[in-house]
Amino acid sequence: MTTADGREITLEVVTQRNSSAGLNARLADIASIAFADDESFEWRYPNRNQYPAHNRSITARHRAAELLDPSAWVVVAYVDGQAAGYATWQRKGDPLGEEAERDFWLQKTERSLHGIELRLASYLFPHPTAFPPAIDLMRRCFADTAAELRALPGFSTYLHLNILAVDPAYQRQGVGSQLVSWGVSMARRNRIPCALEASRAGKKVYLKSGFKELGICDGFHPKAGQPFVKGMHCDKEGCQFAVGTVMIWEPHPNNSIPKEI
Repeated sequence: MTTADGREITLEVVTQRNSSAGLNARLADIASIAFADDESFEWRYPNRNQYPAHNRSITARHRAAELLDPSAWVVVAYVDGQAAGYATWQRKGDPLGEEAERDFWLQKTERSLHGIELRLASYLFPHPTAFPPAIDLMRRCFADTAAELRALPGFSTYLHLNILAVDPAYQRQGVGSQLVSWGVSMARRNRIPCALEASRAGKKVYLKSGFKELGICDGFHPKAGQPFVKGMHCDKEGCQFAVGTVMIWEPHPNNSIPKEI
């Protein structure tokens, strides 16, 4: 695998066991700069760039939990040895067979302790610019989307893309496509579908990977049965601020199953 200009792209699945402080810091940097202009983040955490440490913690806390979770695969893309982006794919629904091999008693203990740490940190050290009503609306929107996906035929188990972040210096070089392809390959191997919520800017890479649009993901504007409430961006019909697209990929019976990922 190479970038558009011929540099080598390699992928690595990272867990708590093979990660490092340096890599964790690099991934935090990537997420911060990749989503610097993201409308959803800006609405939920206005003026967040004034608090760099808190800004980095928005994704870092979730990523730390994912590194301990056997149902989550944190995949890092390197370009000539430099971490250029990462994605987290998470199994939703019934467990996959390989998950038991990815877990052990010490990790289970760490996972429980980290959960306590997350709750304490959120309570004692909340983000100074967080807008809780908007955060709650986005959380509710994701929960509604998950319920809709579970109701689809064949979606009792599926792979969900929690996050895809690529350093802007490496964007449009094929890094994002490789991280998406990793998830599709894993889903194909396990004969399960994939799902994600795409921004307007990121939709093209998913379409190229075989995803199709399912519907709109919008937690910030009123809709049928959901009137305007505090936390919404506006009450204008058709406003596209922070509106995402729910996309799915489904395995085809004739798709070949790769021997390894």
